[in-house]
Amino acid sequence: MRRRSAGFTLVELLVVIGIIAILVGILLPVIGKARESSRELKCTSNLRQLMYAFHMFANEHKGHLPGGHFDRTDSDLEKRDWVFGETPFALTYDPTLIPNAGTIFRYVQNSRELYRCPSLDADGSGAKQSNGMFDYVTFLGFAGARMVNVRSETRYTHNDGRVEIIYTPVIVEEDPFRGMNNAAVDSGHSETDALAHTHRGGSNYAAIDGSGHWFKEDEPASWLASHQYTSQAPSKRWTPIGSDHGSKPPPDPVRWGWWDGQ
Repeated sequence: MRRRSAGFTLVELLVVIGIIAILVGILLPVIGKARESSRELKCTSNLRQLMYAFHMFANEHKGHLPGGHFDRTDSDLEKRDWVFGETPFALTYDPTLIPNAGTIFRYVQNSRELYRCPSLDADGSGAKQSNGMFDYVTFLGFAGARMVNVRSETRYTHNDGRVEIIYTPVIVEEDPFRGMNNAAVDSGHSETDALAHTHRGGSNYAAIDGSGHWFKEDEPASWLASHQYTSQAPSKRWTPIGSDHGSKPPPDPVRWGWWDGQ
């Protein structure tokens, strides 16, 4: 009798390859979801650490949050932009200065990584673009606000008129195509901007108490999309936290401490 070969036949090899291909097809999406889940956790952690830096800044500045976009030229250097600091506004920037020049950089142990969402492309390529310097911004209405004047709850009015109560967002992920990188690269979230849809179709944000949350806003119904967010100002009036300029009731533009006078 002939001795049977110990090797695999062609049919057996094809079967094994087919099984491996099926397993890879099953596992790749799972691995991809796990990787993105890890990135989302890192993103939330970044936002929370930035918010803690805001708290440390407030502890040394009479309870005031850092300055925002329109505070870039304030005579008091400590009131200037939390990302840009003394860097003048421009459509292009030196990435070696931003966010290093910001007023909170020293509170995050000079870590540039905390300003970047790990799910975005640092080189500006692909569908999820980043400017490569920072991916998080703050609601402009809270620039220089005293923390005690920022309530823990905010109303979000959906396009259909339904009102949802959420934890007050301070630092948020902004849509790279709606304000972050296109018209102007700045650290503020205002009327013309929208939240990102990077994570599960929504965005992570840090609340005033330092907690991290996920939220999915409606597709903007108008250019006043961020005016759908209102919170109680010190006067008890429900006021848009995305106030910028050229709209009522804020002056033109919103600067350090504007919220405290509302």
